[in-house]
Amino acid sequence: MARSLLRFGDFRNKTNTLEQWKDSLHNRNDQLENELHALRNTLADRATHNGRHEEITEFYADSLVQSLVGKQQQWHTRVNEWIQQHQKTLTQWQLANDTILIWRDSIPQRTQQ
Repeated sequence: MARSLLRFGDFRNKTNTLEQWKDSLHNRNDQLENELHALRNTLADRATHNGRHEEITEFYADSLVQSLVGKQQQWHTRVNEWIQQHQKTLTQWQLANDTILIWRDSIPQRTQQ
């Protein structure tokens, strides 16, 4: 029983870590969307220079888009890793939870008189 309770505590820690990871992924997604929005606005305004006074050329725009695409692919990879870890933890939790429920149900109930 002690081992199962220790595993339960470990699952609770994993759940907290997964939630922090999920929040981090949401924040990163928001940052990527903001970067894409800023790039679109800059290109839509047909600006000739960026905020650092670098000339906006076709090569410059392509490199920015490639950079953002790379970041987005990394984000999707991390989301998929999160989903896999979440599923693995959930499966393990189900087994531990079932064991704890069986123990709980095996305790004789007092009858009120």
